[in-house]
Amino acid sequence: SRVLLGALTQWWCKLLSVLNRYFMVSQYTWMLCEGCYLHRLVALAFSKQMNLKFCYVFGWGLPAVLVTIYSSLRATQSDDRCWRNIVVYDYTFTGPILACLAVNIFFMVHVIYILVTKLRQRNVNDTENFRKILRAVVILIPVFGVHFVLTTFVSPSSCSAYLKKLYAEWGIVGLQGFFVSLIFCYLNSEIQSLLKRSYNRYKNDRSLSRRHRPSVPQTTTTTTMTHTTPM
Repeated sequence: SRVLLGALTQWWCKLLSVLNRYFMVSQYTWMLCEGCYLHRLVALAFSKQMNLKFCYVFGWGLPAVLVTIYSSLRATQSDDRCWRNIVVYDYTFTGPILACLAVNIFFMVHVIYILVTKLRQRNVNDTENFRKILRAVVILIPVFGVHFVLTTFVSPSSCSAYLKKLYAEWGIVGLQGFFVSLIFCYLNSEIQSLLKRSYNRYKNDRSLSRRHRPSVPQTTTTTTMTHTTPM
């Protein structure tokens, strides 16, 4: 029973390790799809709309292929330590991750270059141009995932340093969606105006429904009591 329990534990541990790597790679592939989409909107404004089927295949399919290759190599060549240690076969997915980051950095630099060129064509002073460019950079960094460069190329030399790197990566990964939604959704003036308009419409509809609600007539009932006197 102990042997069976140990085998099941190793199997679940390896499965979690594979799923962790799959979702990690899919995060970068989907960031590349998003970066490609934004780059097409800015640089190729009159081009055809991006095919979403390609995004689905690239975003979910490519990580599955890479992780399958990695799992087969680990199972046949380095089947130890629950596949949690770093081995040379990790380059089957770390290489494409670095490629996705490199392409996204290129997209971001090109988008910023286009924005700078358009701002210089307008009659705007340098201070205002700098503020707009800085705002664009701050917005584009979490969208294109460039902030992952801070932890990707860091190689810890000790166990404590490795744990600090893991905490930093988990913090960056966990807060990325928050910052993207904060910048593109909650701090967007158009979305704020739409939310205010929807809220005001809801208030008006509710007040109108209260006004036109039929009134319930109040009826009074009188109870007549008769007292009989015995003969």
